[in-house]
Amino acid sequence: MKSSIPTGKSTEIFRELSENVGGEVRFDNYSRQMYSTDGSIYKIDPLGVVIPRNSDDVISVHEISSKNKTIITPRGGGTSLSGQTVNSGIVVDFSKYMNKIIEVCPEEKWVRAQPGITIDNLNRHLSSYGLFFTPDPSTSSRANIGGAMGNNSCGAHSILYGKTVDQVLEMEIILSNGSKILCSENSLNELKTKLSLQSFEGMIYKSVVDISTRA
Repeated sequence: MKSSIPTGKSTEIFRELSENVGGEVRFDNYSRQMYSTDGSIYKIDPLGVVIPRNSDDVISVHEISSKNKTIITPRGGGTSLSGQTVNSGIVVDFSKYMNKIIEVCPEEKWVRAQPGITIDNLNRHLSSYGLFFTPDPSTSSRANIGGAMGNNSCGAHSILYGKTVDQVLEMEIILSNGSKILCSENSLNELKTKLSLQSFEGMIYKSVVDISTRA
């Protein structure tokens, strides 16, 4: 679904996104106003909104935004109290389509899910296996897993079970240039391999190590 064509500098970005994204591309004023706020006191009108249907859409958004030097902010339930989901660039809303559970492994006690699923919906599904995602923010009926991971969410029982960072085994991440990587805990040898990569991923690992050694 495509919105009315915008005017001004956003026209070219809108055209490229509309041609390459299978989900919704919204640059109309009403949609921009809807996504200009979250649970915080802040209000920033975005350039536009994309509601992706799959990871290919997300890759296209990153590639187009990178080429046009436009910032991207992922959004789930918009429950942030500190304004993490508002910006002047492209807001990418994962909550409408990318909200599925991909796989559950009861034996090993893990689940793979898309970023737009709410914590409550995830736990409703996991309850039949005797499992649950432990961080329990007060907004769990609206808060999405992707947002919980981005903000390292916790809750009333985190003193017992830990924060979100303590529950994540691995993440599939799409970088700003549109490349896709898988991140998990690395052994020393695996880290050395990552550091030797002549790619954007390798550059990120080198930067992280450099920052950590200077901290």
